[in-house]
Amino acid sequence: MKEMIKKMREERGGFTLAELLVVVAIVAVLVAIAVPLFSSSLSSAEDAVKKANERSVKAEVTTGYLADGFDKTKYNNMYYSANDKGDLTGPASAASEGAKYVYKVTIDDSTDKTKPTITVTDVTDGEPTN
Repeated sequence: MKEMIKKMREERGGFTLAELLVVVAIVAVLVAIAVPLFSSSLSSAEDAVKKANERSVKAEVTTGYLADGFDKTKYNNMYYSANDKGDLTGPASAASEGAKYVYKVTIDDSTDKTKPTITVTDVTDGEPTN
């Protein structure tokens, strides 16, 4: 019996077409499942970077606003930008060269100068229209 199996293996040198098709089908199914999961992860990671940048800008502007004696002229309508690594630079122009993210800061201290409303808006794709 062992000799017969050994002889069959020696005669049959490779894989059959059916076996190769099964392997290709399995790989195709795995790729079809993995690609959407990967792109979804990238999207959620990018959203997390944007939110973290917005919090960083808001903290920096709040600190500067309070340290400068509640003078909003330096920070109001100022832009911050971030490169593809997420490193924030500011202030920046509205159309910062090579910036992946751009944020606009608006300060409203009309009700209370010690507790201003600081808004950080993502304007990467241009100014929002109302």
